Amino acid sequence: MVGSFLDRQGLGLLVRRDDYLGPMRLGTFAVVGISIMGLLTIEWKLDYFLAMLFVAVGSWFSHWYRGRNWFVKGFLAIGMLYLLYQYLANLFLYIQDTRLPLAQLLLWLSVLNSFDLPRRHNLRIAQMVGAILMVVSASLSRDMAFGPILVAFVIALLVCGHLDMLSEYQHRPAWRPLSRDIAVNGLLMLLAGTMLFLVLPRGTGLYLRQLPVSGMITLPFHPDSRVQNRFYPSGNVDPTAIRQVNPKAYYGFSESLDLNFRGRLSDEIALKIRSNRAEYWRGMAYDRYDGRMWTMTRPNDIERLTTASLPFDLPITWLGGSGQKQVRTLYVEADQSNLVPLPPNAFQLYFPSSLLFRDSYDGYRSPLQLGAGLFYSVITEPTAWNERVLEAASDISPAAIARFRNYLQVPETVPQRVRDLAIQATRDLGNPYHKVVALRGFLRKSFPYDLSIPPFPHTADQIDYFMFESRRGYCEHFASAMTIMARMVGVPARLVTGYTPGRYNPFTGFWEVRTSDAHAWTEVHLAGAGWVPVDATPGSASPTEFTEDHATAPALALVGYAHDRMGAGFWILLGFLLAVGAGLAWAFSPQALNLRLLQRQSRSRNAFLATRSYLRLLDIFERYGLKRREGWSPSEHAAAAARNPSLAPVSPLVVEFIETYEAVRFGGLEDHDLDDRLGAIKKELTAHAADRAGVRST
Repeated sequence: MVGSFLDRQGLGLLVRRDDYLGPMRLGTFAVVGISIMGLLTIEWKLDYFLAMLFVAVGSWFSHWYRGRNWFVKGFLAIGMLYLLYQYLANLFLYIQDTRLPLAQLLLWLSVLNSFDLPRRHNLRIAQMVGAILMVVSASLSRDMAFGPILVAFVIALLVCGHLDMLSEYQHRPAWRPLSRDIAVNGLLMLLAGTMLFLVLPRGTGLYLRQLPVSGMITLPFHPDSRVQNRFYPSGNVDPTAIRQVNPKAYYGFSESLDLNFRGRLSDEIALKIRSNRAEYWRGMAYDRYDGRMWTMTRPNDIERLTTASLPFDLPITWLGGSGQKQVRTLYVEADQSNLVPLPPNAFQLYFPSSLLFRDSYDGYRSPLQLGAGLFYSVITEPTAWNERVLEAASDISPAAIARFRNYLQVPETVPQRVRDLAIQATRDLGNPYHKVVALRGFLRKSFPYDLSIPPFPHTADQIDYFMFESRRGYCEHFASAMTIMARMVGVPARLVTGYTPGRYNPFTGFWEVRTSDAHAWTEVHLAGAGWVPVDATPGSASPTEFTEDHATAPALALVGYAHDRMGAGFWILLGFLLAVGAGLAWAFSPQALNLRLLQRQSRSRNAFLATRSYLRLLDIFERYGLKRREGWSPSEHAAAAARNPSLAPVSPLVVEFIETYEAVRFGGLEDHDLDDRLGAIKKELTAHAADRAGVRST
């Protein structure tokens, strides 16, 4: 029993021998402690460790103190009033997301409750509070670290349920039966839950209707409206110098985009996004190209957006909306610039600031850089690009040329051969959208994607050198060529930087956008459709082709995600899991369960082995049409086999087997050769079946 076990280990101070609820108290403490650990998977705070310490002290106090505890109840009443005050105060700071205040309330409520657990129903209430806290933590969790905590919590609940049942009769649990029952029930629940998780169809967008945003950030006295990226400080740069990429951030999030940057970005997760479809997340745009870099003609043409209460109402600049309103929530996992990435057709923004800046290129900037831990929500009208609308777009009118002058600018540094190539690729095409599609297809087919190219000569036009000398490049080169060539054939265009959709994680339900997913593409302006995204980089999906994901069984998605993240190690893990699954399937099969029962009931191992051989003989009988009878003795089975036409040829061997089995099982015979005799019976039956088949064929 648990109490005696603890006494033998010198830990008798933990559990009183006269308290039949002692084991259940330990289980309740485990439930509450694990629920607090769930919060640690969201953020590491000293408060959570202190809370676990206080819960341990409170549980010990409730277990040992048996006097009048009016002073404890008074202290708890005051504490609960204070928790209520704190909860109501926090609601004003987190008015758009009440989960954080609720988690804090449940956390410290568990601490206070641990000091007053005299009876079984108090322990049940403590477990219920821990379960609610676990649910809140699950809604806040964004990574797979929560998974092991959830498994441990379920196991702890199973233990508490078993201990609760025993405490009803004031029985103390025995360790071996308890561990066996928990192992069996836990494995069955795990297998059932895993199967349901793998086969139940679901989409990628399971959202809360409440829009989660963080509390208001403190604004500086003089907010800066410029693009801020601490990894790439602004200032004059030697044009002859080789620009090296900072792996932690994208160089395209600054007021200038140098096409001679070289290096690779890290695979660190930059953003996690709750969305039901793949989308490009737009950061900013450039309109001026000088042969080496992209800049903004009007970087300081800024509109201030202020609001007394969220959300910000954003102007609609995209004309391909589907008419449906959907929620996207973005979590910043690594420090970013002050650009606010947004999906297409965003019209309301829940951002933790009362001030935002909007530039003349439809980009949004925060007064401060986006630090890890910040998150915001956006309501969007997902794009549903209609090919007929795009194809109906006409050439830019003479009256609009002045308005789009910056988006039609082609510097003199670009050689004539680039223009000739653009005209040749769009020959005999009058529709601007068809021209754009032709240019995109030409670039994708003609030039490979390569991040390892050496720097281009600083005196050469970067687009010309990419297309005629290097003939390979990365996304900024493809986007630059696409933008300039579109302008050469009369289509207004601008270069855009942001993030691709990243990879959907079916374990967490989030799109994981890594720093290496930073990307550059083109936006072209088509009459009647507005600015339309176009991606000419080989291997990249077209932003106009993204649609809402339909509900599917996630098994294949899970396998694909795990394979991509683990590489060759995935196959090793898969083989191990299949072997474990096969072992569990056998361990819990009726045949295996019957053998274990037989082994426990046999008086010796020799008798068990003999009975196992006899059961295998009965399996052979069934394959030849002789069903076993529960009330028959071995001799009766042998007699029935002699009357069976298929088994009659081996009747003498069966009789010898049965005689030996009865001598072992009931007479105590030690040495036997039942396995050999069983093999001889199977061999004789096989030979007889072959002879009969030969006679029939003759």
